[in-house]
Amino acid sequence: MTRIFTTLAVVSLILVGCTQPVANDNPSGVQDSQPATALDVTADDSISQPEITPGQDNPEVQYSEYQNKALGYRLKYPSSWYWRHYIKNQLGNSLPDIQDLFIANPTPLADLNAEILGRLVVAVSDKNLEELTIGLSDLAKTETQAAGQPARRYEGLKPGNLKTIEYYFNNGDKFYRIVYNKVDSSAVDEQVMTELIKDFGFVN
Repeated sequence: MTRIFTTLAVVSLILVGCTQPVANDNPSGVQDSQPATALDVTADDSISQPEITPGQDNPEVQYSEYQNKALGYRLKYPSSWYWRHYIKNQLGNSLPDIQDLFIANPTPLADLNAEILGRLVVAVSDKNLEELTIGLSDLAKTETQAAGQPARRYEGLKPGNLKTIEYYFNNGDKFYRIVYNKVDSSAVDEQVMTELIKDFGFVN
């Protein structure tokens, strides 16, 4: 009989232990209604989010105006982008044919010796249009206008799926080259170039 009571006592203790509360990682008591696998997780274990970059068709993107007082031109670029203006003596030997340079890019700017200086580039040169457009025969050419001047527009893909759009025109004795570059570019990305060309003009 003693052995029976001892067995019952042990069983009772086991049952009590099984009914103790478990520590809850969610103190509010509200449990997730979705399993952990419901998250869209990429291979590097980060949560996949849509990428929204300046230049996309996003009502929150704002443009700022830049004026080059020396040459008398103005343009607009996405306000959140990095930008820099260089004059001739700042360019040194990196770009000997360029007299004046404006670069805008959504990420920090590259070195002046880089193959691609930025998403948007405005370069002013003393070279004429024939000299500036050498080597562009593989791009589609159209005659158009920019800043109220007759202009040549070149568009096409370069190696690495690099989309290039280039405008060439002159104002007086200065020749302008406006360039857009982006790998895997889309029509939405290229809206920044459309805005730049639309608003580019001379103020004197």
